[in-house]
Amino acid sequence: MLCKILEIFVVQNYYYPILTNPAQNSLYSDQYAFRPTGSTSAALVAITHHLLETVKSEPYVRLISLDFSKAFDTVRHDSLAVQLASMPIPDFVYNWVLSLLHNRVHCTKFGGIISCFKCINSSIIQGSGLGPSNFVVTISGLKLLHSGNRLFKYADDCYLAIPASNIATTNSELDHIVQWSTQCNLRLNHSKSCEIILMRPRTRIQETTPPQFQG
Repeated sequence: MLCKILEIFVVQNYYYPILTNPAQNSLYSDQYAFRPTGSTSAALVAITHHLLETVKSEPYVRLISLDFSKAFDTVRHDSLAVQLASMPIPDFVYNWVLSLLHNRVHCTKFGGIISCFKCINSSIIQGSGLGPSNFVVTISGLKLLHSGNRLFKYADDCYLAIPASNIATTNSELDHIVQWSTQCNLRLNHSKSCEIILMRPRTRIQETTPPQFQG
């Protein structure tokens, strides 16, 4: 309990000032979860506003929904360390956060029998005070390749918006997301990925090729 109180103190005093400061939070502006100014309503408003504004100048927008499988449990600690190093936080906070993740072990109890302890080299420790903010920091490293496309994140759910003029970039953007997630030990759940085409009324579009994932 005392550790969790300390973690919340660190989040409120060292993470939140960065996540809410317009001069410093450009890396996190596309994330709408686990932030003081974020919420599901904020995410829906941002996506809806972007789509409505885009179709004013584009015949249609391709919106692709992406989901990471067990993202909180699989993200690598070294990926988090890289992103933490880019944050303007004191060295002692950076070292303390990483020390909390170092040499952690777990075991399983079934039928009254406890398994051997195994080291944990991934996950952001669900239920901890630092866990959600650490995930936001980790996934902030996911950025798009092409200007004009937009990515909206809510925790481990992402929404990729591609206007008609950029439709040829769809596969390269998806390939880039797959490559980034593989480097961070994250995996896209293809069965939960879907797309929708939004357009102006009475606008015809040519048939598009479904998005293709590599890997």
